[in-house]
Amino acid sequence: MKIDAMTIKGEVGMLPAYIYEGSLTVGSSIQDNMVPFPASYPETVRLNMMLSDDARIILISGKKISIEAEGDFSFVETVDFTNL
Repeated sequence: MKIDAMTIKGEVGMLPAYIYEGSLTVGSSIQDNMVPFPASYPETVRLNMMLSDDARIILISGKKISIEAEGDFSFVETVDFTNL
């Protein structure tokens, strides 16, 4: 995820950290608890996240966002679709 003219507010703390909840606002569109992938938006963006067990909140804002894969991916869950 790359955000142009990025500013960060809040206590980032120790990283890496789990993201417990958050939202991505692009222009007037709000995506709660999910991020479209891959994606690119030229509008103003805000990424709001609650991190880790201590529930610290950070707000990242900027002028443009691009969301792309970096490196190899691995599945985090296996789903059995044979009985659907």
